This record gives sequence, structure tokens and C-alpha cells, in this order.
Amino acid sequence: MARIEGVGKRAGWFYRLSRFVSMRTLGAETEPLRVIGHHSRVLAAMGTYNMISERANTVDADLKALATIKVALLVGCHF
Repeated sequence: MARIEGVGKRAGWFYRLSRFVSMRTLGAETEPLRVIGHHSRVLAAMGTYNMISERANTVDADLKALATIKVALLVGCHF
């Protein structure tokens, strides 16, 4: 449960677009997306970072997945 309430009815067009992409790729809307949706610049920065990291092909995909899991464990993220 997040300490900040997610975006409600006043969602902007960029959040709605990000939600559509999230629903299409993951099958569900994630809680971090709802929280970050309050600030469109942060949402754009996070989306850009995620797209760049997904398309990076310098490192093997299995190693990227392992690093993602390790970082999630270090910071206490369950997602």
C-alpha cells in the first residue's frame, strides 16, 4: 500500500497513455504508475529510463533480469 494516493479521475492524457501501454504490456496497471502519475515529468523520465534499459543489448537479457531482481531485493521492492 502506497503512502500517496494514486491518480484519480483528474488523470492527464500522458498518464492515460502510460496506463494504456502498461495494461497492454503487463496486463495490469501497477501501483507505482498510479503514484508517479501525479507528476508528468517524473513519469516521462521513468518511462524513458525503462525503455532505454529494455532496449539495451550490451548485456545478456538473463543477466539484466538477474540484476533487476537483485536491485529489487536490495531496496525492498516486491514488484
